[in-house]
Amino acid sequence: MLLPVRWLGGMDDRAGDEPMRAIVSEEAVGRSDEISFTRADAAVTNAPDKEQCPLPEMTSDTADAASEIPQDPRYGGTLWDNLKRPDLWLIFLMFICQSALGVIVVYNASTISVALTGRKRSQQTSALYTAFFGVANSVGRVCMGMFEAFVQHQPPNKRRYLVTLALPLSPFLAAVAGTLLLTIPGEAILLPYIIIYFEEGVFAAVTALIFPSLFASHHGVYYNVGFLTTVISVIGFNRFLFGFVVDAKT
Repeated sequence: MLLPVRWLGGMDDRAGDEPMRAIVSEEAVGRSDEISFTRADAAVTNAPDKEQCPLPEMTSDTADAASEIPQDPRYGGTLWDNLKRPDLWLIFLMFICQSALGVIVVYNASTISVALTGRKRSQQTSALYTAFFGVANSVGRVCMGMFEAFVQHQPPNKRRYLVTLALPLSPFLAAVAGTLLLTIPGEAILLPYIIIYFEEGVFAAVTALIFPSLFASHHGVYYNVGFLTTVISVIGFNRFLFGFVVDAKT
């Protein structure tokens, strides 16, 4: 006996009986629980078979709460099912048509500038177009990313704007820039170039965001196919259309 005082953590001679008392009390509690369980089982078995507990009915509040849960508006199904939808092919067709002007201008900026202004090709002009392309393209991507973040931070029950609203933006900018290239004098050619460079940034961001916004799965497949539309534009418009026109004029 090291500490005889109990409130200091020690034990006295009477402490030897306390473990036995604790064991006896635990056995008594266990027996009382068994008795209560057997009585409950007996009451359940003696109940008539036809009596069933009524199930809770769905109230109007529960139905309203279920209807207020936001549903996923994206297309589901397999890859083959989505390939049968005209929406997907219309998006690919839009990519081909609106990327044609961007591909031609970005890859042939110096040639178009010489044709419209009548000045000789220079490294300063090429460097200027390259710098504006990098800045305007980055601004277009950032603006589209900010719009997507704004759409995602809307309240789930009060979504007024969707990412798909940005789909007509790139074709509209391409149409405006193409009209300016055909109408304005050569000295102001930098303005439609900046619009086209900005449009290319928006188009790149839309290509990355539109498929996860419309389809529930297979985003990588749709993105790769959408990226191949640029290859079609390069071969079809840049090589066979613009290239043949330049070769015929020179």
